[in-house]
Amino acid sequence: AFDSTDLSLYAFRQFSYLFPHLLMNRPVKIVFTGQREDEFMKNYDLLEALIGQYTQDMSILKLDFNEKNYFSIKIEEMDAPLLITGTYGRNILPAFLERSFVADVLKENKIPVFIAHV
Repeated sequence: AFDSTDLSLYAFRQFSYLFPHLLMNRPVKIVFTGQREDEFMKNYDLLEALIGQYTQDMSILKLDFNEKNYFSIKIEEMDAPLLITGTYGRNILPAFLERSFVADVLKENKIPVFIAHV
């Protein structure tokens, strides 16, 4: 899930440093979860360059927050989905357990999650 924030880009960068073999020459589908088109472009070029170091098979799915059920349907259609996300704060557990997009996705789907904590 990519919302164009610096934190979202940081999460993808950290994942690529730790697990480059999971990106190498594999299809990558980026799900944009922002609300405005201008937000989408904020860090998109940097994300595209980062992912492009590992694979040329990258696609984007732009998703409105009102379509969270659609996100779950799309996850079910994917081979080996993985959610990459980030969080701010001192304690990751309370932030993670609060109602959020990520918590909702995890309640509905059993998928691996990579959380980059800043």
